[in-house]
Amino acid sequence: KGAVAIVTGRPIIQVDKFLNPLLLPVAGKHGAEIRSSKRQIRKIKGVNLVPIVKQLAAFSRIHEGTFVENKGECVALHFRGSNMSDQEVQAWVKDNIHLGSNLRFILGKKICEIQSTSFDKGYAIAQLSKDSPFKGRFPIFVGDDTPDEYGFNFINKIGGLSVKVGKDNASNAKFFTKNLHQTYEWLFELNLRLSRKAI
Repeated sequence: KGAVAIVTGRPIIQVDKFLNPLLLPVAGKHGAEIRSSKRQIRKIKGVNLVPIVKQLAAFSRIHEGTFVENKGECVALHFRGSNMSDQEVQAWVKDNIHLGSNLRFILGKKICEIQSTSFDKGYAIAQLSKDSPFKGRFPIFVGDDTPDEYGFNFINKIGGLSVKVGKDNASNAKFFTKNLHQTYEWLFELNLRLSRKAI
């Protein structure tokens, strides 16, 4: 009944390009911008990240295979194309960037993100859940990376279903699928069962 939303670190405009012509409710930039089912967009004003963007850009210039993605309310350093380890990047950020109490550092799959502590994927799901068609529904959240842990924690707290793609002993998700293929199969089967129930 239309209760499907995308919760992502990407900007809404980028998600729309991927899904064109489909327009879904979207929480973009980890919840810094949220488009409701009525297509109204709410935005949270983030912390000024310009000095940090400059620091990351300077770092990227001397490290081949890295690039910086400035999303405005958050900034990401991608290093999948480099030979740098997670530990090296984490150590550099710790030694060179002052986060203070209003910023957080999240290390994902060959990506590190710096964002405001005012929003995360748990916050995003909470905001979406306030309005139709999500209000009062049983929530299911599927994710595959570190930032999704905020979503898993919120879903667990309200008694929903948290699903991590790929087994991860450190994850707070309650259930796991082996890979994307198994996730697609599960979602297809779930949709089939729900359709039968509706009939």
